[in-house]
Amino acid sequence: MTAEAIRAALRAHLPFRLRTADGKTIEVPHPDFATLSPTGRTLIVFNPDDTYEVLDVWLITALESIRPATSS
Repeated sequence: MTAEAIRAALRAHLPFRLRTADGKTIEVPHPDFATLSPTGRTLIVFNPDDTYEVLDVWLITALESIRPATSS
């Protein structure tokens, strides 16, 4: 994964899901839940319970958009 792809996903202000090389899945419900280091090498994703994940951007294998829930 590239830092620019993550920056683009954060700028889109839509939820997305990350998959890592070890098979882990991490959801980013809003850009406020993630921050990219200045060098673009590390991504920190905060969970709703204030825990967080520190990810090596080079070990992120996929970035998938999540469709926002629609109200009926």
